[in-house]
Amino acid sequence: VCRLPGITAAKVMPDPVLEHFHIFVQLEASLTAPGPTLDAVRAALPAKAQLWHVPELPRHPVTRKVDANRLQRMLRKPVVSWPLEPGEPDPMLKERLAQKAGRQVAWTLGTVG
Repeated sequence: VCRLPGITAAKVMPDPVLEHFHIFVQLEASLTAPGPTLDAVRAALPAKAQLWHVPELPRHPVTRKVDANRLQRMLRKPVVSWPLEPGEPDPMLKERLAQKAGRQVAWTLGTVG
């Protein structure tokens, strides 16, 4: 990616939750139309890669390496998948789940026992 014209710097990082990669690119300051350059970068990337255009890659103050921790903080936090709805579940749902669990236990005991 760094060899493409118009790219000043790039950093590839794995996603901590999902199975894809994040590619952070810094474009040349003299570039007036970033569209064709970003299209070329997208064409060079695999399918499971998310492209991030940043004005400047953050650097560690001492080592001058790209600061991966600061880039990681830019990524969105994963959406919490449970509970689906806040608060107490519907009483009808609780009753249906209790009945289903009871039938499952009875069926298991009937087949095993």
